[in-house]
Amino acid sequence: FHNEGLCCIPCVPGDKNPSFEALGGKIIDGKPVGGEWKPYQTHRSTLEEINHWWANGFKKDFNIGIVHGPVSDNYTALDIDEDNGVADLLYENKPELCTGRIEQSGSGRGYHIPIQVDTLPDWGLDKNNEPVGNKTWKVYQGEVYLGKINIRATRCQTVAPPSLHPSGGLYRYVQNGPITRIANYDPLIEWLNSVSIYTDPTQLKQGIVGKLHGAEFVETNNGYSLVFILLGFSTSLLLILE
Repeated sequence: FHNEGLCCIPCVPGDKNPSFEALGGKIIDGKPVGGEWKPYQTHRSTLEEINHWWANGFKKDFNIGIVHGPVSDNYTALDIDEDNGVADLLYENKPELCTGRIEQSGSGRGYHIPIQVDTLPDWGLDKNNEPVGNKTWKVYQGEVYLGKINIRATRCQTVAPPSLHPSGGLYRYVQNGPITRIANYDPLIEWLNSVSIYTDPTQLKQGIVGKLHGAEFVETNNGYSLVFILLGFSTSLLLILE
């Protein structure tokens, strides 16, 4: 990973979170001090650090985290979760994104497709005035839930093979090859926005009645934005789920 220009950090064995211990964190007077992975969003880990974490510094099998964004040459990932057909749908409609390396989650129910982009997506700022780093689409065909597609772009990291999933399974490659490179995510986002979405009204805290079809249901750092067409007008609602 390092030789591919990626920023690698240690994650807790059998977990997705960066290792507080390995990153120099300590408990002082009962409070955690240091141990943050945020500096590695702008500072690429060195071979010396990698050797310290995995070779001779600790006697632990840390998981491998790949930091997204400019520090890893605009590394991103398509995170496919709760797969019930959404992976096949993506392959059928966007095969150009599935020609390179593909990883299967240790849960056996999801995939990671590493992708490097020339231009990272701009989704504005969150409530903390930080760039929104990822978005999720819940994909349905009619009333059949197919799974989720999350574009993980910046301010995040993704666990890579052969890391150990919390379920006990190993992350593994189901397709070898280079990391796919694209210009931007605009065509994929346009397709995702056009996918038929079904939203179960019982999941909405506001108790909205009825079933909304042809809607874009997008998770952001602030909650969920539901955009649909009502009587020919574009309408947007901010929804808070239970």
